[in-house]
Amino acid sequence: MKLLNFFQRKALIFILVLYLIIASVGIFFNYSLFNTTGDEAPLLSATLKMIADHSLRPNYPSFYHLSLGAYLYLPFFLIWLILMRLSGLFPDLAAIAQFGQVEFAKFLPLARFISVLAGLACLYLLYKICEKLFSQRLISLLATFFLSVSLLFVQASHFARIWIPQIMAVLLAFYFIINLYQAKKDRLKDYLLCGLGIGLAFGMHVVGVFSYVSFLAAHYLKNKNEKIKQIIFNKFFWQANLALVIVYFIVYYLNTYGFTRYLGGVLPNPNKMLSLSSTFDLITDRPDISDQSGAADSAAKMLLFYLKALWQYEPLILLSAVFGSVILFIKRQRDILLIIFSFIVIYCLAISSISMKSQRYLLPIMPFLAIMAAYGLAWLYHRAKNKK
Repeated sequence: MKLLNFFQRKALIFILVLYLIIASVGIFFNYSLFNTTGDEAPLLSATLKMIADHSLRPNYPSFYHLSLGAYLYLPFFLIWLILMRLSGLFPDLAAIAQFGQVEFAKFLPLARFISVLAGLACLYLLYKICEKLFSQRLISLLATFFLSVSLLFVQASHFARIWIPQIMAVLLAFYFIINLYQAKKDRLKDYLLCGLGIGLAFGMHVVGVFSYVSFLAAHYLKNKNEKIKQIIFNKFFWQANLALVIVYFIVYYLNTYGFTRYLGGVLPNPNKMLSLSSTFDLITDRPDISDQSGAADSAAKMLLFYLKALWQYEPLILLSAVFGSVILFIKRQRDILLIIFSFIVIYCLAISSISMKSQRYLLPIMPFLAIMAAYGLAWLYHRAKNKK
């Protein structure tokens, strides 16, 4: 009994350690031929260029992502370069700079380990979000466990790409959104954090802006007893929007190249959104499937592809999430369901409008599927326990 209680108290630590082990296994994959693993080079090169140029602006043509991802790497690389200098292996900074130019790929394991650490942050944020939503430790632990062993999530953690930092930023924005929804009264702090969190998620990767839909849902549900005019013209709501717009222009300034590649200037271009390098896919290479039979028909086929991909690679999470969403609806947790489901729906519609098949585009919805899956299984457990 004491051993069981010990495991229950330390369950979150065990889950995080399990993820750290299985995610770290792949950081030396294909070392050091970095060019065969798709778009790992942009974040890494932008960070090193910023350090070499003594600049805080990753405005380089080779950095075709939005700007904020490079700042995640920056403190880790600064510490690593300082340790390299203090090790005595390099007589001066010029030798380190030369090593960075000649042996660029030697830094790849460090960049991949940063991705693993971002994955740990994702798991912890998911745990805290579930704690806020349900106040049931079993649900929080189940959701964290589901994400920690998700094939798509773990495999993405092996590479120094933008996907895991992107999920981390989306979950941080979602944490602020839940804080806003659960606050007893409107507070400027909660709204500003939502605006800044959504801006951060957008600045990490353009799809982060879809968390704005969950923000709209939370704002409406929080104030649904008021008149629609008061909901629309809520001053805190527009101050949050102003914070988001300010971040939007900061992101544009920091890396104009990446911004214009994704957004074409001001508004999203559906032909360019999410069109990352197709040299490597998480699971397998997939061909471009541009369909000339009509936009609606093509989007339907893409949506079907992603549903099949979920069933193929994450069947347990998918089935449990469907069941959990039904239980959430029946148990009158419909506000929570709407806040979660709104992001899933708008994101799936967005990725279905592009002309590339790639399972990795499913990654941002995996934490939200894990939440619904955990709720459903926890309900089954408590129901069986009560009957017994």
